[in-house]
Amino acid sequence: MSNDINSDSTNFRPMRIEILVASPPTSKCKSILGWMKEMIQKNPDRLKLDIYYAGMQLSITPTQGYQAEGKLKKVPSIFVNGICATSGEVPDFEELERIIESELSRGHEFWLI
Repeated sequence: MSNDINSDSTNFRPMRIEILVASPPTSKCKSILGWMKEMIQKNPDRLKLDIYYAGMQLSITPTQGYQAEGKLKKVPSIFVNGICATSGEVPDFEELERIIESELSRGHEFWLI
C-alpha cells in the first residue's frame, strides 16, 4: 500500500478570488480590497487574490466565470471561484465570507485555476 499522502499536492492551487475595482480605486473599492486582503491573510495557502482595474488590460487570464460576464460587470465586482458573488455594490462581508467558506469546503479539486 502506497503512503502517498500528498499524491495530488503538486496539482494543488489556491482558490481564486477575483475583484474588479475602479482605477483609481474609490473608497468603496478600497474597503473591499482591505477586507479581501484580510481574508487572504487568514487563508494564505487556500486563497489567491487577483485584482483587476476597470479599463486596464488584464495581465493574467481570468476564470471562465469572470470572462462570461463580459462587459456586463459593474464596479466593484467580486468573483469567488469563478462565480459572481457581487456586482456593483459593496457586499455584505458576512455573506461573502459564507460564500468563500462554502467554496473552500468543496475541496481543492473543485477550485478553478
